[in-house]
Amino acid sequence: MKPTRVALLNPLLAAFCITTAILNAEISEDELGCFSRPADEESKSFVAERAKGVVGEIAKTGAFKKWKTFEDDKVQFIYPDHDAITVEVKRNEPVPVDGNRVSGVDTSFSRAYRIAADGETLLVLMLRKADWLDDGICLCGAVVYDRYLVRNGNLYRFSFLENGILKKMQVLGDDERIMMFEWTHLPIHPAVYRQIARSLVLKKRGTWTEADCRKRVLERYGAEGVVGWFDEGSTVELVEKVLGKPSRTMSNGVHVWEYPKTENGYRWTERLSLPFGDGKLLRFSSEFYDSAWNDREAIKGGIPWMMKAAKPYEEPPVRGEQAKKMPERLKEELLAMFLEKAQDEDTDFNSLCQVMKILVEQGVQDERALSIVRKRFASEGDHYAAWVLHEAGHAEDVTLFIEKIRQVYADGAADPERDFGLSDLHNWLAFIPDEDSRYAGILRDGLKSPNADVRESAYYFLDSAPFPTEERTALVHAGLSDPSARVRYWATRYFDEEEMTDRDWEILRKAAEQEKDESTLKKMREVLDEHQAASQANKMKAEQDGGGQPATRSESK
Repeated sequence: MKPTRVALLNPLLAAFCITTAILNAEISEDELGCFSRPADEESKSFVAERAKGVVGEIAKTGAFKKWKTFEDDKVQFIYPDHDAITVEVKRNEPVPVDGNRVSGVDTSFSRAYRIAADGETLLVLMLRKADWLDDGICLCGAVVYDRYLVRNGNLYRFSFLENGILKKMQVLGDDERIMMFEWTHLPIHPAVYRQIARSLVLKKRGTWTEADCRKRVLERYGAEGVVGWFDEGSTVELVEKVLGKPSRTMSNGVHVWEYPKTENGYRWTERLSLPFGDGKLLRFSSEFYDSAWNDREAIKGGIPWMMKAAKPYEEPPVRGEQAKKMPERLKEELLAMFLEKAQDEDTDFNSLCQVMKILVEQGVQDERALSIVRKRFASEGDHYAAWVLHEAGHAEDVTLFIEKIRQVYADGAADPERDFGLSDLHNWLAFIPDEDSRYAGILRDGLKSPNADVRESAYYFLDSAPFPTEERTALVHAGLSDPSARVRYWATRYFDEEEMTDRDWEILRKAAEQEKDESTLKKMREVLDEHQAASQANKMKAEQDGGGQPATRSESK
């Protein structure tokens, strides 16, 4: 955040303080603010919609006449008084939750409180050491408003969906945090989830003051976060004490605050728009904050501008004299910027190399630039640095790829279970010419690695490996029984009508009978069907040519 923006907000934060609340008092619905009242009280999570039996009945129930209190040395909360509902404390075991998640939310815990019914999880509250709130997202519904409150010296954050349903809630103390698992993945009514959230208390009194919390929220999230302290009905005077005078006021009563930003080679203007009527803040929509990120402008001289200027000349479809040529002046300008910016170790070197790759494609062979790329690639292994060296085509740079490959092999051998994720091992193997005397050995080492990610990459190149037929066939057999489904898939792909014997095809048939992975099984069936069709065609041709039997490759051949 720009210092001028912080300066605009900091001096008057204290003027916006509300008295911290009573120890262990339940937070009221009114205190939750304008996103606390969903329009559709019958809204269900997708998990609740498919819940059956007693769990299905609980998921439909938005109000319980009686509630129980759970309390231990760490937390206190209420939960419905129902014969089927229990609370379990978990420490060193996973907690089952229905539904697939695409999420960056931190679900680790030192202690978890599982509210369950009929063996199914209704809600999980996760306690762990932490110095701040969790900012991970789950792609099951966007949080559009965060409401902040301070109770018992602890910071509360209630995160709401656009329809007003509470999706996630967490409490931060001095050195620990308790967080409720997202409602969207639970078979529980939103009103019940919200009731439990309002009751949740960390028993250890914290040292946070409201001024402390407002300052930290401001520093982390800017004006968008500060809005989480306002509520429907806040006066325009109170809001302006915190945000300052608006940049402009629209005819419909919407006050707009604008924040020009310059960062990472871009400039743009963020906007905060709040509707007022009769001098009081109205219920605002999910569009109250516009980051304007999609309208950002690349500043000339920055890396984004360099990428934009070079992009039209990337991978010309026609090479040689007819290729779309970058003007010499632009080449010189971009190269000079590369040489200057690449000296800064903190620069976005991978993006710089995207520009350099295009320059190399356009015929730029600057040894100063290539030396920098070699040095940084050797130490960091950036994706586009490898592409620069590959496009430059200097034979000695292949050794750099081989050294990187061997390092991955060593890491994989040391940790067979390691997930290499988006490793560039595949590219580095592809960048070694087939005729390189080291290629066969590199592939052999990868094919026998104890690490699945390494084997998967190596098996991809089995068709280009300079191996004798017998060795390649043996590797195909081994691949069909590999623990990795991806290896089995690649092994299947290399069945060759001209090289495989009847015994080889029988091995594939048996592998298909045992295959559990759907995509691999589909590939196996495709290959077997193609072989059967080819065999029938050969048989028909043989019969037409003279009634003899078609020739097949046998083991003795």
